[in-house]
Amino acid sequence: METIARRPCTLDDLSTILGLHVSEINKYLDVMTAENKIISVPQNRGVFYQIPE
Repeated sequence: METIARRPCTLDDLSTILGLHVSEINKYLDVMTAENKIISVPQNRGVFYQIPE
């Protein structure tokens, strides 16, 4: 959550930064998205996760 609060990140960005497998990160992203704590925004480089404004 702190990483995404600093700047929007892709799943690959988060995997590299946090050193976790993408499937593990996806579990957390799914929960945070369902709770409206983060949103996913499709862009040219991929889907970015960020804190809603």
